[in-house]
Amino acid sequence: MSTASTAQQAREFFTGLQQRIVERIEEVDGTRFRRDQWERAEGGGGLSCVMEEGNVLERGGYPWPAARRPILAAIGRTLVS
Repeated sequence: MSTASTAQQAREFFTGLQQRIVERIEEVDGTRFRRDQWERAEGGGGLSCVMEEGNVLERGGYPWPAARRPILAAIGRTLVS
């Protein structure tokens, strides 16, 4: 498996995990997260999810930076193996 495909798998895994966690917290709390998609000029980007004045959580956040670095590929190889 190539480094690019393992990095993509890791990115998909973690963004999916973020989405599932955020959606579940929204269900429990009844308040929606504010979502902020961002990109870095140097490469990479991510999605930050922030909730304020919720019914259960006063304030919460779940950032996910999708770095374009060798570490992401290494994480992907570990998840796939």
